[in-house]
Amino acid sequence: MKKNENNENFKLFAIKGGVATALRQWRVSERLSASAVAKDLGVCFSAFSKFERGIILPSPVNIAKLEKMSKGQVTLEKLIADKVKS
Repeated sequence: MKKNENNENFKLFAIKGGVATALRQWRVSERLSASAVAKDLGVCFSAFSKFERGIILPSPVNIAKLEKMSKGQVTLEKLIADKVKS
């Protein structure tokens, strides 16, 4: 693997980690269960669990739904901006 590929993989990992942290913090602060959020998103619990653990990123459609559900607290732009600053 080339150095640039490693750097890009690290950036993607950081973004996934940011999404995971933000999702969990928002969900817990709102006292919502993971299964309730998954149901509202229209995904299975295991998929939402993977979002929260940073294994996979939510689709753009699900990011938009999360933004609406969280009243703007969870957005891809904010998540990426936070990780780029670090």
